[in-house]
Parts: sequence; C-alpha cells; structure tokens
Amino acid sequence: MKSTNAFSQGSADHDIECTAADWLGRRDGGLTAEESRELDAWLNADPRHAAAFAGLEAALRSLDRLASLRPPHSSAPDPDLPLLARPRTERPAFRRTRRWIPLSIAAAAVLGLASFALPTSFFTSTPAIELLSTEVGEFRKCTLPDESIIELNTDSRVEVVYSGTGRRVKLVRGEAYFTVAKDPSRPFIVTAGNVGVRAVGTAFNVRIRPEAVDVLVTEGRIRVDDAPQGGTAQPDLRPEPARAEVAAGERAVIRAEASVNRTVSSSVVVQPVDRGEMDRLLAWQDQRLEFGPTPLRDIVAEFNRYNRQQLVVADEETGALSVGGTFRAHDPNTLVHLLQTNFGIVSEKQGRQTILRRRP
Repeated sequence: MKSTNAFSQGSADHDIECTAADWLGRRDGGLTAEESRELDAWLNADPRHAAAFAGLEAALRSLDRLASLRPPHSSAPDPDLPLLARPRTERPAFRRTRRWIPLSIAAAAVLGLASFALPTSFFTSTPAIELLSTEVGEFRKCTLPDESIIELNTDSRVEVVYSGTGRRVKLVRGEAYFTVAKDPSRPFIVTAGNVGVRAVGTAFNVRIRPEAVDVLVTEGRIRVDDAPQGGTAQPDLRPEPARAEVAAGERAVIRAEASVNRTVSSSVVVQPVDRGEMDRLLAWQDQRLEFGPTPLRDIVAEFNRYNRQQLVVADEETGALSVGGTFRAHDPNTLVHLLQTNFGIVSEKQGRQTILRRRP
C-alpha cells in the first residue's frame, strides 16, 4: 500500500510540475485576458500549484545567468569570457536576457510557447506593412525575420515595415519592448507620434502616454529624435529637432508642450533609472504591476489598461490616497480587497465599473 501511495503522490507531483511548466511557457509567449484568469485560478486551487510554478520561475531566473556566456543573438560562447559566470556585481546592471526552458521541462512547455513570425517577403526590396495588435488585457510576442523581437503590452498596435534596405516600426498606440538584432547596414527605427528612436543592436521599451512618450533603454544605446511632422506653422519658424543619446539604465521622457512657433513642440529629458524602478516599469512583461507609494488615482489608471471592468475613484481625497504593492495585472479584486481591509475604502459595482470611495 505504501508503494502505491508513493507512486500516486509522485505521479501527481509530476503532473503538477508539467502543468506548471506548460503555464510558464504559455505566459512567456503571451496570455490572453481569459488565459490569465485561468492561470490565476489554477495557482489558487492548490498550494502545490503555486509552489511548483514559483520553483520553475526561480530556476529560469538562475539559468538566465548562463546567457552572459554568449554574445546577444548568437548560440556560440563568447571566447573572451571565462568559463564561469562573473559575479553579479560585474555583470551589466540592466541587461535583460531572453528566458529559456531547461531540457527537463522542455517537452511540457514547448506546446505553450507562442511566437509570431513575419513572412520572409519582408526581406525583399519592396516594403510591406504588417499590422500587429493586442486587445485589452492581452500580451503578444512577435519574432521578426531578422530575429528581432517585439513584445506588445495590453491594447497596443504597431505597423512593421521591413525591406532589404530598412527596418521600421511605428508604434500607433500602447507600449512595446524591442530586442533588436544587430545589423549595421539596416538601422532599426521606431516612431511613436513625433518621436523617432534609432537603434542597431539593443533593447528598449517605448510607451505612448497622453502627455508624453517614454523610452527606457535596458541594453546598448539609442538615439532619440524629436521630429515633428505636419502642423500649421511655417517651416522656417520651427526650431531644430531635439536629439539625445540614451544609454542602458537611462530613460528619456519626450513631453509635448504648446508652442507659439508650431502646433506641437517637444522637450527631451534623459534621466538615470535604478534597477528597482526599471523592474517596476517592465513588470508588465510578467503580467504584473508594481508600485511604490503611489496615488490611488494613478494605480487605478494602470489597472484600467488591462481590464474591461474599470475602477473609478469617486473623489479627489480617495484618489490622493498613497498605496503600494505588487499585483497581477488582471486581478483588480486583490487591490480592491487591500483597500477595503487596510485603507477604509468601500467598493460598489455598477455595470462594468467598480466605484471606490472612503467609508462614511
């Protein structure tokens, strides 16, 4: 009997590990809002599920260190590096490596990995346009013909134009993370509104906000150009476009402002970003939202990007409440519970809105 029970327990543990590996692969490939809810339900169904999933995540983070032993976009080891990985303090502070799954769980995860490859006709001399987009709450990873990668956040859209002479991507709305394959003969150019980002081989994040465009560099170096298009002002009255070099560990904020000389003007502000802030800004890649002490109105705005059930702050006093924490992007209920338990907030559902206000 002992033997049977031990076998059953081992089989159950194996099934849980395989399911965890499958979910991890699917998440890294991109989950829809419905799939994210299914994952949350599976994690909460049994403590062993969450433990297995967390264990595999930790293993992958450890294995990411091996990526430092080879150059980007190459499967060959770097001959200039020692066989043993360098101490963490000597590694580039902001390099983010592409995750991979160890051989022991590859069979379970391979079916869950999702990527999107553009047609090889994009290498021809005649440019072609490919439109890629995500719905609210959806995440998508797209691999381009040259092995560059675009990761699209929620409610985002890009237009990709590849040809034999150029690589161009227009971020129409939302947010995207770009891992660019090196090709000095064909610079990789991303436009977002009136902002242009030029790169050769690097990695960076671009987000369009109502008031500004944010560019965060995690690897290499880029050039940001404020290149206004259109407008009603005469060309000779327009100032020269602002340009800035932005290196790994830096963030450029290009803010639009009214100007007497043209319809829209921009100023480029470059500032350093520490590791903690960078992790918070890129937490969306793991379907998470991280906040330091932040006004509730701003936290609500972030949650609303990922969910069709919208949170609404009832008044200025409630919106100014300072809150922090780490949440699953598709789980606003955890935030609501935290507010009700610790901050004296009551909630009321009205159709597709959840109203938040101070308890009387």
